[in-house]
Amino acid sequence: MSAKGTYDGPVRVGTIRPSQAIHSYGVGSLIDLPNLSVMVGGLDRWDTTRQEVITEDRLLDAVRTRLGSQVEVLRALPAEPSTPNPYDDWARVGVPVSIFPRWLRCTACNRLFPVASGALKLDTNMYRPDRTRYTHPNCDKARKPPPAVPARFVAGCTNGHLDDFPWVRFAHDGVATCPNPVLQVNDIGSGGRATDLLVKCLSCGAKSTLAKAFGPAAKGVMPQCRGRHPHLGLASEPCGEQLRSLVLGASNLWFNSSVSVLSLPVGGGSLGQLVYDNWDALEGMPGKDTLVYTLGRDRLLAAAFAGVHPDDMWDAIEARRAGATALPGADVHGPEWVALTSGSQGQTSPHFEAEPIDAPADFAGKLAGVTLAHRLRVVTALCGFSRISAGEPGDPRATVRLETKAHPPGCR
Repeated sequence: MSAKGTYDGPVRVGTIRPSQAIHSYGVGSLIDLPNLSVMVGGLDRWDTTRQEVITEDRLLDAVRTRLGSQVEVLRALPAEPSTPNPYDDWARVGVPVSIFPRWLRCTACNRLFPVASGALKLDTNMYRPDRTRYTHPNCDKARKPPPAVPARFVAGCTNGHLDDFPWVRFAHDGVATCPNPVLQVNDIGSGGRATDLLVKCLSCGAKSTLAKAFGPAAKGVMPQCRGRHPHLGLASEPCGEQLRSLVLGASNLWFNSSVSVLSLPVGGGSLGQLVYDNWDALEGMPGKDTLVYTLGRDRLLAAAFAGVHPDDMWDAIEARRAGATALPGADVHGPEWVALTSGSQGQTSPHFEAEPIDAPADFAGKLAGVTLAHRLRVVTALCGFSRISAGEPGDPRATVRLETKAHPPGCR
């Protein structure tokens, strides 16, 4: 993951696994790092030149059925092979993130500062990204600049919007906001509850407790939603919901909406499968001469088709263009059920291998059949997300887009 820093280029702040980018920390989610809280940016901020195209026709059809025909292609996470040098180009390639919430608390003086105030400094560590943090250089309660940690609360609504907690307005609940508010938070309870916090303005003395932001009392305190999507950089869009107080790190901040398929054999033998798996590199070939030229310059492609004559390759490419190996329809489970019950049936695939076997003797009269799966590959596409409530599985109405209005929604 990388975020904007003070030096030329993004700052590497951590690492997530590809599966986490779909199920736990996808677009629009918050990632709780050792010293920071960051939000994964929208797809319009991702570097598509560093993203491998995933060829999986059945999954692409299923995504288009859910989101629309404007979805062009499926891509993997942006990544480059790493080296021991953290200043190489690979360290600047990754999932783009930004600081959220934008309010941080000094651990020594307990004052609240927005990142844009200039009172905090980002200390980076290229060799130890987990040590990247904000500090408060001018703190009067510590000899060394103490770390600043993310504020405990954010605000959101059921339409998928997320915003910073209204700290200034909340501290001045019932009184006019002073011209130069300086906020401080202090624990006032002994039970360690998150709501046992007192927010005080050091400039005018106004104060309020966080307990008011939860439960029935919150209706008279929390403002109307401003329609913000921080992951897209959208400042506002029409929204009639009232903001709800949410605890940073709560499970209801982000629910994924995704679809998964098994990679099934496409037919056409091993050559047809190879063409299918490398279709992104072969699709735009205008003629056989271009194919031969590309094989002479692309070592990875040449290695994948080692021992295959270019004439046979071109025939397989033409067959795929004609739809001979296509898997029509957006039915996800039907073809998978057939493949799992009947087995590979001699079709060669590096992603799927299964064979029907006899049921154990003790279950011979209870099981219609058993399939032994030697090899399976599951491919998952993130289609969107929701907040507050997970909604019904597969319901596109409960899904927040992954891109800005300038781009179509879904996986690109």
